[in-house]
Amino acid sequence: MPDRRPNLFLIGAHKSATTSLFEMLKAHPRIAMSSIKEPGYFSIPEHAARGRHWYESLFRAVTDQPVIGEASTTYSLCGIYPGTADRILEYSPNARFVYLVRNPWERLASAWIQWRSEGCEIPDRFADALREFPALLDSARYWTQLNEYRRRVPADRVQVLFFEDFRRDSDAVVRQCLDFLGLEADHSAATSRVHWNESSNKREDSPILRQLRRVPGYASARDWLAPARYRSTFKRWLTVPIRNRPHWDSESLARVRDLIHAETLPLLGYCQRPLDFWIAPQEREGPHHPSLPERASSPSGLL
Repeated sequence: MPDRRPNLFLIGAHKSATTSLFEMLKAHPRIAMSSIKEPGYFSIPEHAARGRHWYESLFRAVTDQPVIGEASTTYSLCGIYPGTADRILEYSPNARFVYLVRNPWERLASAWIQWRSEGCEIPDRFADALREFPALLDSARYWTQLNEYRRRVPADRVQVLFFEDFRRDSDAVVRQCLDFLGLEADHSAATSRVHWNESSNKREDSPILRQLRRVPGYASARDWLAPARYRSTFKRWLTVPIRNRPHWDSESLARVRDLIHAETLPLLGYCQRPLDFWIAPQEREGPHHPSLPERASSPSGLL
């Protein structure tokens, strides 16, 4: 029986093209990806409680592929789920990690919309969510999340990729990832597989659905009453378009600016990217860009 333990983990960040990369890698004949995206087995306690047998059942299709992977963006929420990196490496000591990152200002807004569309208990106002929903800002701690893995494995087992590069030329980024994995490019991992999970057409729970989600046993009853093939129709009946779009007011910008600069500038220096590669909304037309702290200029420096 083949060893079905994954040795590749796409750890995030949330809303940074992990779904697209997952699908494109899945098409490669030398890679076996989990049957579902986002198992969250090593981060979310409720998912871990399903047991190792459940987790390894997600890799039943594995035959002789040398790379076995999964993608769970909660693996880069180490402030919310401490110990995630240790649990992964205890299970899969030779694991490799791919971390996709994106302009943090844009990604925060996109993540807020995504969580609303998934029925999460997140404030309806973007500014309130930045204050009251810890996972939102934890997902923006790029340097902190990356170092959770860099501290534990050699540098050649952690790869950072950029959403902006993927959006511009997904084939090139996939080739870069395959090179990291020691595999040759394959035509089956083509751009036709790209799935852009756009925020513009997202829907959120109606007041009725919000109340239903709070009823004990709702999820089980939903799955029994609405088989999988009807669930999208069922959801559309009980959801409404998201009309309240994210807005960066001056207070929100001030609240998170220092955190984002502290987390992104060392990362950009480590990846040898221009320090103005990502800029805040209010800086798009201005001349000022913050400088990189001196201690972060070396790739070997862990903050």
